[in-house]
Amino acid sequence: MNKALKRYNHRMLVTMSLYVLLLFTSVWILRYSADGWPVIAKALLAVSPVLPVAYFGKAFVLYLNECDELMRRIELEAVGLSSLVVGLLFLSLGFLGRAKVIALDGVTVAVWVFPLLCGFYGLTKWFAGRRYR
Repeated sequence: MNKALKRYNHRMLVTMSLYVLLLFTSVWILRYSADGWPVIAKALLAVSPVLPVAYFGKAFVLYLNECDELMRRIELEAVGLSSLVVGLLFLSLGFLGRAKVIALDGVTVAVWVFPLLCGFYGLTKWFAGRRYR
């Protein structure tokens, strides 16, 4: 592993650990002990998991700037393909929900966008990387 990838993996591990911690903590607090809190406090707690995701975006851009051209091409291909796959998935879910074929809760659907993007990114990066071997 080169130095850029090591730095990126470290940043990603710290950031995603913080994301998971904030996600479960904020959901638990909002569900069980935030009834009497002011609306602004609940809102800040609810969006707190977004902060590590924003830092993750910054870490990814820093990584792209440190990559060679081939790695950058593979990374950007993976991001594009995963965005397309997830976009098509949620577009389809939206149409199915609109046609009342399936019942959808918009909040539940929205919460899954980022994790699915990450999952499909890993899968599409593997496919894109294999093509250049």
